[in-house]
Amino acid sequence: AKKHSFEFVSMAQKSHVFITGATGYIGGAILHLLLQQPDLTVSALVRGEENAKKLQSLNVEPVLGSLDDTEIIKKSSAASDTVIHTANVDPDPSAQAILD
Repeated sequence: AKKHSFEFVSMAQKSHVFITGATGYIGGAILHLLLQQPDLTVSALVRGEENAKKLQSLNVEPVLGSLDDTEIIKKSSAASDTVIHTANVDPDPSAQAILD
């Protein structure tokens, strides 16, 4: 019997995850797990250039802003397949921006 080998090539795009709080304790642990998934791209909300550079070195797209920047959060959330919000949610508008 003749054996055939087939190679499956996925044409699907990678899923995109937007995460807040990626430089914190819980968010950092989640980011570490996300980066182990080859089928994901990740962007993260960061407040400063130094943290942005650290995330870029991990192949994470930094999104400069804060939890008060609801328009940035809305835009990044809308452009993502999944949103993980691990940052402090005291400023309630940031959580609402994700839901909008």
